[in-house]
Amino acid sequence: MVEYTPYSKKTWSEHLNVSRPSLFRELKILCTQQVIRIRNKEILILKEDALIDILNN
Repeated sequence: MVEYTPYSKKTWSEHLNVSRPSLFRELKILCTQQVIRIRNKEILILKEDALIDILNN
């Protein structure tokens, strides 16, 4: 199942209280692992199960 998040990277970084470069670095890793895809201001979740596994570890 493919879903878009309703938030931009800027909004995520503000909500998580992390710098945008740090968040972007981690998002880039997830892109490399083909868990997500970033399109403009949207984050496309490609593998929800893999993302949940990463977040739980």
